[in-house]
Amino acid sequence: QHGVATATMAARFGFQCTIYMGEVDVERQRPNVFWMERLGAEVVPV
Repeated sequence: QHGVATATMAARFGFQCTIYMGEVDVERQRPNVFWMERLGAEVVPV
């Protein structure tokens, strides 16, 4: 949820956004990852 909020604000203000998430969380939170990427954020699994 924090990633989606951060990506939303970055998109709103025209900032670049990179979200770092654990690999397991990326798979578990697939719908949120979809929206973060859709908003222009880069999601990096760590």
